[in-house]
Amino acid sequence: MEEARLHFLREIGFPYRLIEESGYMLPVYKLDIKYKNPARFEEKIFIETTISRLTEVRMELLYNIVNENRIVLAEGKTVHPWTDVSMKVKKINRELLDKFQKWAINE
Repeated sequence: MEEARLHFLREIGFPYRLIEESGYMLPVYKLDIKYKNPARFEEKIFIETTISRLTEVRMELLYNIVNENRIVLAEGKTVHPWTDVSMKVKKINRELLDKFQKWAINE
């Protein structure tokens, strides 16, 4: 899910490097996963990533892990506080929040 999160951020125009250059970090605070079906060795899997909740102090992401036949293998969620480089919680600025907001579904 970590690789999927970094890929997702790159795809929406926010590579992690850019987030850090803006003075923020998104450490993993919480991870939940529910396994539905087994994955097999050398089976291709796909991880669909969505911002499920976004506030000025945290971002929550949902992951839907499927195989080539679109069978759900697992569902996951991660919670990431916005922090400064010393890992102290830091509110995200309005401009950056607005840019991320268009990608959030805010359940």
